[in-house]
Amino acid sequence: MTKFARLLSCLAALCTACGQPSVSPAKHVGSDPIDYDASIHLDAESLAEMGMKDAYEELQRQSGDIGVEWAPMREKWDGQNAGYDGGPNYRVEVNGKVYPVFGSPPAKDAWAGAAATFFQVVNSQLSGRNFKFYAINSGNDLLAVRLTNEEFQRAQIFHKGSPYAPYLPNYDAPNYGLPQ
Repeated sequence: MTKFARLLSCLAALCTACGQPSVSPAKHVGSDPIDYDASIHLDAESLAEMGMKDAYEELQRQSGDIGVEWAPMREKWDGQNAGYDGGPNYRVEVNGKVYPVFGSPPAKDAWAGAAATFFQVVNSQLSGRNFKFYAINSGNDLLAVRLTNEEFQRAQIFHKGSPYAPYLPNYDAPNYGLPQ
């Protein structure tokens, strides 16, 4: 059980013991289709601060053999050739396409933009598959979970009205795809 799943379980038990409503106001239907033990911790701050490639490689490692031939990721930043580590515009390149991560439009919130870029890069390589990677939470608590379309739909029902519903991060401020 992941730390996140243990935390949710503890919070639910505490709320029940105190006679308070559950952690989530959702009316749960069926069982939660999300396997939190298989979730992958990402940390949006780290993604934005030159951690995309490490997270991308970790997602590949933790995903095991899912039949995807992942394209290599190359990191780019202003001043890279000048020999210093970092710069005002951090980007990644995958399959010949350059994705902005930090210091560039489209997102004003660097962490949210980095999360949107990460999931866009990952899911762009899954065409023809019956699953995608979705986000849960945001910021330092960002998780990636692999769900089929059916599991995603069931999770939307199970977590209705909850901030723990899976979603696809995007560049649209102010919520960047986060469930409301």
